[in-house]
Amino acid sequence: MPPPPGGELSSYDRDVLLNWTGGDSTPACGKRTNNHKPTVKLVGRLNYTDNGLEFTVDVSDADDETVLGTVSAGGAALPATIDHSGRSKLTIAGVTADDQPVRVKISDGTDLVVKDL
Repeated sequence: MPPPPGGELSSYDRDVLLNWTGGDSTPACGKRTNNHKPTVKLVGRLNYTDNGLEFTVDVSDADDETVLGTVSAGGAALPATIDHSGRSKLTIAGVTADDQPVRVKISDGTDLVVKDL
C-alpha cells in the first residue's frame, strides 16, 4: 500500500502494516517484552438468519496496539474482518448453523489468538 499522494501514511495505517501477520503464520515481529495478548469475546449470541450469520464481538488489547483479525465458519474463510479494537457487529452472508465452528483469529502483531464462538 503506497503512501497517499504528497503525504505520509497515518499512524493507524503504519500500525496496520507493522502488525499484520497474514493469517495463521507466525507473527512477523519477535515477542515484545511485557506484551499482553489481545482478547475477543462474543457479545450476546450467534444469530442465524435466512441470509446468514450476525454476531457482535468485543476486541481489546491492554497495550492499545492495532488488532486485526479474520472470521471463518466450517473451515472456510469468510469475507469478514476485524480491523480495530472495540465492539464490531459482523454480518456474513451464506453461513448456516451447520457451518461449524465459527472461529475468530486476531493478532496484535506479536500474538495470534484463536477463539471458537
